Amino acid sequence: QLLSVFHRWFISAAGGNIDDPRMHVSLRVWAQTIVTQVISLTGILATGAAAALALLDRRSIPRIILVPIAYIAFGVASSFLITLKEPRYLIAAVPMLAITVALAADWDGFVKTIRSPAARVEAPSPQAPP
Repeated sequence: QLLSVFHRWFISAAGGNIDDPRMHVSLRVWAQTIVTQVISLTGILATGAAAALALLDRRSIPRIILVPIAYIAFGVASSFLITLKEPRYLIAAVPMLAITVALAADWDGFVKTIRSPAARVEAPSPQAPP
């Protein structure tokens, strides 16, 4: 079974069946498919928010974050090179994106904010009219 999977992958990378419509997807349409069907608006917003917070926060981001970023980058880049375009081949990018966002977040600061007592705001005392 593993050999048949490899055989399909090699045929896909080499060009495969010319009649298959998945072989004739333009790069623009494929990029749009990745953004809308694989990553989705939620993933884009979460990644953008994490990137913005990471840039605004002065703490150092762990270098291990480069592993899921590289995985996503290589996966998406290789999907453009392979002739057979199927979004299910990129589904592992979604949990890697979640790991990237989780590594970029300052969870200790978040927990401190949640656990700290809220600052009390007292209403001004009413003044008697003169």
